[in-house]
Amino acid sequence: MSNNQQSMYKDTLMQHFKHPYNKHTGPFAESFVSARGRNPRCGDDIEVGIEFTSFEASADISKAGFRGRGCSVCLASASMMVKAIEGMSAKQAHDLARTIHAWVENALVDNHN
Repeated sequence: MSNNQQSMYKDTLMQHFKHPYNKHTGPFAESFVSARGRNPRCGDDIEVGIEFTSFEASADISKAGFRGRGCSVCLASASMMVKAIEGMSAKQAHDLARTIHAWVENALVDNHN
């Protein structure tokens, strides 16, 4: 990664950390579906809430938000994720999650070789 790319990456992370997109401080509205993830090693604890346009299987994500605590990378990542998935279909968001998971898994394998 070039110095310019590293700088842009750091700037984007810090912007989302300092000014997170759709960070909730209280509970999600009843219309939201939510899931929580915790990392016991570092203490990151994030809950993501999603509201769909309808109850149909083909519904789009109308709103997404998160709440919780964690390091700057964790909170910035949650902010970027909820911003990215708003307007997507559930399938598109699921496919994006699979792609990112595969990238992370490959990076972990590459770093251990």
